[in-house]
Amino acid sequence: DVTAKGTANAVQADNNRIGNVVYTTETQANWPPDDWTDRSASNDYFSLVQWHYISPGSNQVSAYTSWTLGYGWSSTSTPTLSRVRSLSSSIGPSLSSGWSLGSSWEYDSGVHKSWRLSGSTSSSYTFSTTSGTNYDVSMTIYRTNGTGSASYTFGGVSGGDITGGTIWSTTNYGPTTFTASSSSSNLILTGSSSWGGTLTACTVKPWVTPGTATIPLTNPLTAGTTFTASINVSGLGSGESVYYTIGSYTSPTYTSDGTYTVTYQLPWTEASSAGNMVFYSSSLIDSAFTISNISVVPSVVNGTLSTTADSQGNVASYVPAVASDDFYQAVIKTGALVSPSGTTAVDFSNGGGDFIALITSSYAPNKGATTFYDDFAVQLDLKTGVGFLPPIQQ
Repeated sequence: DVTAKGTANAVQADNNRIGNVVYTTETQANWPPDDWTDRSASNDYFSLVQWHYISPGSNQVSAYTSWTLGYGWSSTSTPTLSRVRSLSSSIGPSLSSGWSLGSSWEYDSGVHKSWRLSGSTSSSYTFSTTSGTNYDVSMTIYRTNGTGSASYTFGGVSGGDITGGTIWSTTNYGPTTFTASSSSSNLILTGSSSWGGTLTACTVKPWVTPGTATIPLTNPLTAGTTFTASINVSGLGSGESVYYTIGSYTSPTYTSDGTYTVTYQLPWTEASSAGNMVFYSSSLIDSAFTISNISVVPSVVNGTLSTTADSQGNVASYVPAVASDDFYQAVIKTGALVSPSGTTAVDFSNGGGDFIALITSSYAPNKGATTFYDDFAVQLDLKTGVGFLPPIQQ
């Protein structure tokens, strides 16, 4: 088109462009840029109006409140995930039954010892445990008398002082790790004759093999979607590692700190939509590292087919696919290239005829992989629906 349309720019998918003069006495012909990165207003001679272009979408990582965190995973903000010590649910104890209560001990808003009775006494609770397994013990003591002292043991091993702070104050203890030496372990609380206090909270959590962390994507990625995923890993120690999956994609296993970005296209044969990003870690139970700046950004395919009728009333459209993925939006038909009327050779030599260019672009992620120069062709209807010129193929 010899007439400029709007203001030329570096966008190939709009209808703004420079007037492209007809090659007669000029010393050069103007073509679209060979390389996608060479796009500029100075070479915007053509408009890409009959195909698609790809642009980055938005981060699909959902809010952390919707994440499913297995053993050993924690999160308090989006988009940050932490690997922590892998603990199962607490195995007890009850604070209202099951204890062997010693002298001056009773159930009273917890397991309570009165200071009014003389003598150092103890109360105990028995757990079923697995020999060789670690258990984290945490407790909260509410002190009701300002003198004396208290302590505890788990499985016969001292956990230290649990006297508490000043009178009428609450103090937290632990978690303290113990290794069970048999199939049962006793938690024993001992208070001196003048100590008074209440065990108001207590947990005993076994160490377990870490699970997985599942992050739902706001919009599942469908087959054929290209996405860019990025994470930042910090705090990885010796023997620690992490990797993730998105649908059929499995990332490399990362063993050192850093920012890791990958671009991947889900196969067209992907069995189902990829709706989750799932993290896996090494089997070390006592791990502590952080994964931050988690993002999954799919490439958005933008349709640029102009469906607005031209001055002659012709509209371009996609040829319907035979099946759901057979030549999907791959064949276009249009009557918008009907030749204008002309009576002399001068009419056509001065731009009265039709000019058609087939341009292929191997811009990533298709570069050198799935785009081939013989994949594009044009077929002209020279007899108004009666017959076609054989396809002209590039």
